[in-house]
Amino acid sequence: MQMNFCKECGSKLQDGARFCRECGTEVAKTSTSITNSSKTNTSTTNTRTTAQQSRVSSPKKKSLKWPMVAGVALIIIVAGIIIYKMNDTETASNPADEENNNEVTTETQTETNENPEVVEEEPQSVTSEQFQELFPDWQMIKQEKVNFEESNYPILVMGKKGSSDFGKVKLTVMDYNNQEKQWESVWETEEFEADPYLDVDSFLGDMFLLNPEGQNGALIVFNLLHSGNSGMYSTTAIQIDNQGIGTNKWTGYGTSMEVDNSTVIVYEKGETHITLQDGNVAVEEITRSDLEVTSDSTIVKFILDNHGLIVPTGDKEIYVELGEEISFVPADDITKQLFDDGEIAIYTNLWNNDSPVNTSNANRLPGGNTVEFTEETTVEFILEYYDGANFGLDGPPVTFIVHVGDGKAVDENTSAAITTRFQVGDSLTDLIDHYGEPSFDDYYNGGRLVFFEDDGYFIDGNELVYGFYITSSDYTIFNGQVGMTGNELNEALPVTTEPYFDDVYSQEYVYQYNIDDYKIHFYAKEENGPTYSATIIKMNY
Repeated sequence: MQMNFCKECGSKLQDGARFCRECGTEVAKTSTSITNSSKTNTSTTNTRTTAQQSRVSSPKKKSLKWPMVAGVALIIIVAGIIIYKMNDTETASNPADEENNNEVTTETQTETNENPEVVEEEPQSVTSEQFQELFPDWQMIKQEKVNFEESNYPILVMGKKGSSDFGKVKLTVMDYNNQEKQWESVWETEEFEADPYLDVDSFLGDMFLLNPEGQNGALIVFNLLHSGNSGMYSTTAIQIDNQGIGTNKWTGYGTSMEVDNSTVIVYEKGETHITLQDGNVAVEEITRSDLEVTSDSTIVKFILDNHGLIVPTGDKEIYVELGEEISFVPADDITKQLFDDGEIAIYTNLWNNDSPVNTSNANRLPGGNTVEFTEETTVEFILEYYDGANFGLDGPPVTFIVHVGDGKAVDENTSAAITTRFQVGDSLTDLIDHYGEPSFDDYYNGGRLVFFEDDGYFIDGNELVYGFYITSSDYTIFNGQVGMTGNELNEALPVTTEPYFDDVYSQEYVYQYNIDDYKIHFYAKEENGPTYSATIIKMNY
């Protein structure tokens, strides 16, 4: 039996097989069976030749590897081209990288593609979080900024409740440290005292910052509020140079302040002008009596008399037109010095002329020497020397009465005298001789009051009459009478007023009038009811 074998791998072939099941080689039709070694050389040669031809023309199992290698190589080449195109696109979109790529260099692409260093912008203000880290015991009240040509400095105003009877306030100039990346304090003020009854947010009153462009200095003026009604505030002016260093230029008191161009004006008794010019601060103080008086203002002069009382050197009652001004001017050097030093105060019912003037802080004219009148009314002024005569609960008499209207004086014939049985200056002895012994002799409302029947008289230390207590409608008081209502009195008397309730002494409604040198009070049980009594006090007696 003849057996056939694959000429490629030597595996046994099945009869009639066209391909080797082991290596897949096609079985040639010219294949010759292997016989014994006694075959001739010619047969052997032919067999080899045929086998070699079969290798060339027939597919081999191992010959499938080279297409796979070629495919992988092609994929790698395509991927490389894609990556190159992507890098080329990124390079073209970055001008800095494109410039680097155009240079002939052996440096790596990583070095040429590095981004330029980003410079961090300096912050312009201190945040709340940064403030709390720097000043944990303080509360920020206000933040301003001083700008110079080459530097900027935030100004922080901060406050806190102190352990003493006062709160605390200070100003701090800040600068940003670019190396440390944090804010630092360049300069700060002392700790100023603030009113402890106010909230920290209310410690600061007004604050003005003058920081003109091109100057190497700035001006800060601020005041600290007080909760009382005195209206006086601690005021400070500070100059800041272009290094952020501050200098205290002025400290004083003021009732208010305002800005006029490059000058901050602080108002108190007189005026303080704080001016920033060419980066430097100049201070000018103007006394109260030296303040400018306009040519249209009516001058009213006053003097301190021998009894410690401020009295007019001219008329007590002044008549001005609506919109006019009056200016208070001391008449001698002694009075001027006291006026400028704040020892003489001016009180007025200008803001509430429905009530009589008194010497409370609410009625005090805080500063200046000129008053303008914007409505038709009658306004009273009391000028008081603090160390002068003591007038008890009644206070000092009215110094000036200003009638605002057409500027014309009231005709004297429209006012009648006070028609009582006795007049100011009569003695107590004369009263007793006429009436007999008094029914009442005691102190009333700050003075000695002696009653005879229905007539009462105020008696001074020399036992002379200086006032009256009237309950009868038989007497005339400048055309007014007891028994009239408030409206009727306002029509009869040369001045008008509105009632106020006296909750200290009489517990009644009071109509107060100041006519000539008399302070007159009419009393009523009801606000619009008839009056039942009146007191008349001669002032400047």
